[in-house]
Amino acid sequence: MTVPSPARTQDSGPYEAASWWSVALLAACAFVFVLAELMPVGLIPLIASEFSVSEGAAGYVTVIYAWTVGPAAIVVTALTRRMDRRQLLLWIVAIFMLANVGAAIAPSFLVLLATRALAALAHGVFWSIVGPYAVRLVREKNAPRAMAVAFSGISIATVVGVPLGAAIGIALGWRMALALIAVASAAVLLAAWIFMPSVSSSNDRAEARLWTAARRRPLTVLWFATALAIGGHFAAFTYVAPFVTDGLMLSPSTLPILLFVFGAAGLAGNGLVGLISASKQSHAIPVATTGFALTGAFALTLTSFDAATIAVFALWGLSISAATTLFQSHAIALAGPAGDRASSIHVLVFNIGIGAGGYFGGLALDRVGPTAPMFALFVSASIATLTLCLDAALSPRASELKGHG
Repeated sequence: MTVPSPARTQDSGPYEAASWWSVALLAACAFVFVLAELMPVGLIPLIASEFSVSEGAAGYVTVIYAWTVGPAAIVVTALTRRMDRRQLLLWIVAIFMLANVGAAIAPSFLVLLATRALAALAHGVFWSIVGPYAVRLVREKNAPRAMAVAFSGISIATVVGVPLGAAIGIALGWRMALALIAVASAAVLLAAWIFMPSVSSSNDRAEARLWTAARRRPLTVLWFATALAIGGHFAAFTYVAPFVTDGLMLSPSTLPILLFVFGAAGLAGNGLVGLISASKQSHAIPVATTGFALTGAFALTLTSFDAATIAVFALWGLSISAATTLFQSHAIALAGPAGDRASSIHVLVFNIGIGAGGYFGGLALDRVGPTAPMFALFVSASIATLTLCLDAALSPRASELKGHG
């Protein structure tokens, strides 16, 4: 059974070639947003040092971001549900740019947290619209590929942006790294103003269908597994710098290398998702979450900068990149025409996972040690995988029982 995708504008088909350039521009926007979200991961020791806070407390620059993104995705997306998507995109990128200027010049840790929250406000709305926006720009049969292209910005950000941010932070300071995000935001704002086409939002009838879909087990289970898996990932990834430098006792110069490996593998994972048909996505998700459950287990055995360490970071990047795209793509597919609303709820769930992971990962780091967040990754991702597998096992059985009823 195929699930209808979000409604497209009537002129999406004839302008397919031009539309792919617009999808690529959405990927560029995603690159900048993810760059801002993840860059502090490589800068936490520097931020902690300047503001005289612990590294666990410095990790709250990602926690506050996540806890703002989620509610923003729901509230602001609902308030702007009738707004043209192009106009909304321009507004949120502009706000995002100004917030990052403020972060780069923040005089105190509290001001830094406030500017991060403002950036997250725009970020939450972006993640609510980017998936539905992308699939409406192309023919229906190309929707999974459009999602993969749009979300490739995530992998590219981790390949180039996060390692580069860590390197810039080490060389020039964390403020210069954040200033570059503001510059990149200005560039994509100009490009979006010139090139992005207008696309309408989904209608109120679609919203009603979303709540019908949300009451069904597949979507609820998917969101539960998403929160668990992403929570485990960010419990570890937020504090990957202390894990590398204090847990593995490696030089800080190895961090950009490992993050590059992570991101390069993530780009490959995103490419693989583009080859998976919509009907196979539900089977691919537990495979991906198994990958980063194994990452957490294998990471606990690492002792030096060697082939095993590189392989673990590659497995981690490949798995989380695939899982991230699959989670959102499958949620949108299950919701049918209510793509915008499903995407906003998915962003909320996703960022509950990020916020909880960052918070509890920080507690684990400060109270247990630098390897404890990796154990949290293993446990959370394992539970998520078991939940998805159990749901898949029960689904055919439930249908069989219904047929005999």
